[in-house]
Amino acid sequence: MELPPLEARSPYLGARMAPSTHATARRLSEAYRPVLRRLGVTRPQYLLLALLWERDGSTPRRLARRLHVSEGAVTTWLAELEATGLVEQDGTATPPDVWLTPRGRALQQQAPQVPSALLCHVLAHLDEEARTHPESH
Repeated sequence: MELPPLEARSPYLGARMAPSTHATARRLSEAYRPVLRRLGVTRPQYLLLALLWERDGSTPRRLARRLHVSEGAVTTWLAELEATGLVEQDGTATPPDVWLTPRGRALQQQAPQVPSALLCHVLAHLDEEARTHPESH
């Protein structure tokens, strides 16, 4: 038996998924917060640093494209990182290049705890869901 396209079976699937998607995103942000607080950065700042740890010396435009956000948002986050001494921008280059400072590179040594803390949070939440709603698993 062939099923009709998903849209024909449930035209409101997206609307029904939106609350759970939003809740999941909120939980992930909550999981990041304590670990990132110890590093002294916000989630967007951490994402920028992670890109620079992969490939130092980028431009705000390239970073924005990789994060799928506006260049203006990246410029704001970079200014915050520059104020804390984690990155520096070469304003003489066109477009300006962004580089990690020694302090920004040193922070990378503490960063591996971020994905593992996030994974532990997600796994704990899944385990809690299985205990409180065993019929759905």
